[in-house]
Amino acid sequence: MQRAKAQADLVVAVMHCGGQNNEAPDAYTRYIASLLRANGADLIVGHHPHVVQSCEKTDGVETVFCLGNLLCWPEEADEYNSQTYSAVLHAYVDEQKKRIDRLTFRIMKTVVADGKVRVWDGYTLCRTTSDEHERRLQVYYANKFVGRKQFTDVQEEYPL
Repeated sequence: MQRAKAQADLVVAVMHCGGQNNEAPDAYTRYIASLLRANGADLIVGHHPHVVQSCEKTDGVETVFCLGNLLCWPEEADEYNSQTYSAVLHAYVDEQKKRIDRLTFRIMKTVVADGKVRVWDGYTLCRTTSDEHERRLQVYYANKFVGRKQFTDVQEEYPL
């Protein structure tokens, strides 16, 4: 981490930890995140649990505990399985100030239809279907990702 900080304007640490299908980050994952923060990470992005977990900002560093699955295997992709949802993180960087200016995200969903697997942007998916349950799930996962009830409707891009 120290070499990366010496050579880069920003350091994004990617951690692969946490139990599969755990809905929330465990103590060990939080510990690893605290070590990455203490050693200078500017952003921490986690994966491994295969489900969307929350984010939190501590000591000025955003920690994304798990983005989800992005793509899951067809046999795992029943219609409303939590492994079918994921988040795609967008980091907007102020190049002059050499810092992350803002973070946003989109909710994505793996859909299996006619034997084919596709990953849909949740906003587009909800615009092409009248499935109210799907709309509620998109909002649920957006709120789960930010760690609080903040959103009431599907958005193309959510602020973090």
